[in-house]
Amino acid sequence: MTESDAAEETFALDTYAGRVSLLFHCFPKKNGRKFSYQEVAAATGISKASVGNLKNGVNTNPSADVIIALAMFFGVPADFILGLRNVEKTAAELRHLREIILLAGINGSDLGKFSAMSSDGTSTSLENIARILAAIQQVEAGRRSST
Repeated sequence: MTESDAAEETFALDTYAGRVSLLFHCFPKKNGRKFSYQEVAAATGISKASVGNLKNGVNTNPSADVIIALAMFFGVPADFILGLRNVEKTAAELRHLREIILLAGINGSDLGKFSAMSSDGTSTSLENIARILAAIQQVEAGRRSST
């Protein structure tokens, strides 16, 4: 799949699998690749099989512990994973953040840690993080052009 194909990728936001798949898509590693189930499992304490089953739609009733662990890893509100509110708006913000993450060359899970530390995890905090990262990019671009 090319980068332009990835930009066109759609996710069934009315399912756990679609929302979790979007998180894997929007929070890549520094090299632009998606986190593996094993990497997410090791970081969250969730089993590799549980991560895979949720992402692939096999598990349609995850426990609260699983939802909280994934929300903390990706730095998103648990409400997004649960599909309770602002799903479309949050998904649009996550896609925007993905572009910034790839341009900035940062690890997507690092952004999640920042989000979890900096706010209550509402979609407004995701907007603020996007603004902060965009401002950092502008500063860095200015530094590069002045050298």
